[in-house]
Amino acid sequence: KYLLIAHFHQNGLIRSDLVNLIRLFSKSFSQVIFISTNLKVSEKKKINKFAKIITRPNYGYDFYSWKIGLNYINRKLKDEVNKKKILFLLPSSLLYLNPHKLLREFNKIKNFKNRVYGLSRSWEICDHLQSDLFVFSSELLKQKKFLSWWNNIKKFSSRQVIIFKYEIGFSKFLDYQKIDRFPIFCDNVKDYPSSILKLIKMRILNNFFKTKKIYKKNPTHFYWKSIFKRFGIIKIELIKSNPHNVNLTGFDKIFKNPSFKNSKIEALNN
Repeated sequence: KYLLIAHFHQNGLIRSDLVNLIRLFSKSFSQVIFISTNLKVSEKKKINKFAKIITRPNYGYDFYSWKIGLNYINRKLKDEVNKKKILFLLPSSLLYLNPHKLLREFNKIKNFKNRVYGLSRSWEICDHLQSDLFVFSSELLKQKKFLSWWNNIKKFSSRQVIIFKYEIGFSKFLDYQKIDRFPIFCDNVKDYPSSILKLIKMRILNNFFKTKKIYKKNPTHFYWKSIFKRFGIIKIELIKSNPHNVNLTGFDKIFKNPSFKNSKIEALNN
């Protein structure tokens, strides 16, 4: 197993939750690759015993960092006999309060044949896997079109362009190549009206009781409690700005834990 972390911090720091995650995962992973677009030299000593550190200029967001990490992995594995290596791609835009939970959920994934897993499935704009994490086998890198898609990632500076071309574009590419995509968090998928009767019931609730269609909205925001309970992670954007005005009842209880409180402060300064 290989872990690729796309990192950015405006002050070039590595948050303590990321350090804890890297140290934990390094015990059961072949290697952790940490790709940063802004890292102070003094910060490297926090993880240099546990991870391969790659620094690069700040463009292209997480996808470009993962591209660099995948190219490194591809060169590293080229001559290895064992083809089945599992690749885990994570961003620094999540707050990893309980990395043991995330590791446990990763270890539950067994079927990697022609599959890409993401944390969640979203219907915002259109149906796609969100780019909060990806998991897939290195065998996919042997498919020329799959590797070519990653190698063709450009140095865009617009977040919106990245979302359309790469977050949504990756799911469209997988569908076109008939590579299955699966979310490992499925609460919003279960809430999605899968039959005409469920759709009619949902429309009645929407029209007469003004019930929000949260299954169509960003699950890392609207399902944050369930995601935190199962995976031990929280989206930093939710802590910093809560752009959708999601009900954050329960946040204070989580961050009463002294170590979590420090992590929240670090996240606010990310």
